[in-house]
Amino acid sequence: MKVVELNKREVELVPIIWRKSYETGIEEIDKQHQEIFDRANSLIQINKNFGIKEGVEEAERVIDFLNEYIITHFSDEEQLQLKYDYPEYRNHKNSHNKFIQKIEEFNVDFKEGENTLTNLSKLNAFVLKWLIRHIGSEDNKLAQYIKDQQ
Repeated sequence: MKVVELNKREVELVPIIWRKSYETGIEEIDKQHQEIFDRANSLIQINKNFGIKEGVEEAERVIDFLNEYIITHFSDEEQLQLKYDYPEYRNHKNSHNKFIQKIEEFNVDFKEGENTLTNLSKLNAFVLKWLIRHIGSEDNKLAQYIKDQQ
């Protein structure tokens, strides 16, 4: 995610496009990853309207959605891990828990008045960068393990 400070009030975000290389080969998980990408990238469009009340309200809706959807997604992934007795379950779950905590902290801060364009940009960058790293390492290991068990 590229964040460019144009001046103190303008921030330009460049969306990260879903690529086939991000796919794990587990259809449901890949669909959920794509939805998270889409919603995180929607924060870029919200940036254009951020100075008005509707923009801030839309940002709050997207942040709430991300918070809830990510918890659902992680739960689905963790159920797969338990189903296949994945040996790295504990580490993978800890990684998820740390991410959820960070998103929840951002959500609280945003709703308590730290609803700035810069913070919204940081959330967007954080979610997408984390997700790419997580998919590329931990989720791909999980997917390979499941394929090997089938």
